[in-house]
Amino acid sequence: MALMIGITGKNKELITSFVEETLQPRLKRNRGIGNISVMGNATRQIKVWLDPARLKEYNLSAAEIYSKIKAANTVTPAGTITDGTKEFILKS
Repeated sequence: MALMIGITGKNKELITSFVEETLQPRLKRNRGIGNISVMGNATRQIKVWLDPARLKEYNLSAAEIYSKIKAANTVTPAGTITDGTKEFILKS
């Protein structure tokens, strides 16, 4: 059996954040829930504006900033929690 829920609104980023961070984890805690798929969500993005004068001041390049941000933006396994018959994978 499957259930599809549609949530719409003007601010897709806010809705996506709410669904992924609040609604989805709460639904997963219920018995009988096998899988939850979120579709059509807005991809979160962060725009980084670089100041060429400050880059020069710190002796950095745009490529170095990019590589540092990319290296910090990783999801790593943090273990598992078992609750009865369910196992939750933790990520950090």
